Amino acid sequence: MLRQFERVYGPPYYSFTYGKVQFVALDSVYREGDNYHGELDERQLAFIENDLAHVPDDDLAIFAMHIPLVEFSYREALFDIVKDRSHLLMDAAHRNSFGKRKRG
Repeated sequence: MLRQFERVYGPPYYSFTYGKVQFVALDSVYREGDNYHGELDERQLAFIENDLAHVPDDDLAIFAMHIPLVEFSYREALFDIVKDRSHLLMDAAHRNSFGKRKRG
């Protein structure tokens, strides 16, 4: 299924700039047969590093992914790439349930 998607649309990750905001959409689903977990492969990490090299540090970088970083294997590689950025937002939407959380 993913190969067919890539053949038609290209890589399942991409970026674009809107004003002073860099949007980075990632494919955080690493498939192993019928199972999956959160991870970014070397190609995506290289893509992110190259992409952000052309984005001023005072611009906002917004990352969108399916599986949240807290569920990632090997998330330190991504943290190393973005550690010096001043304005950064990472968002994910893997959870399929809603609930209240008490702050504090």
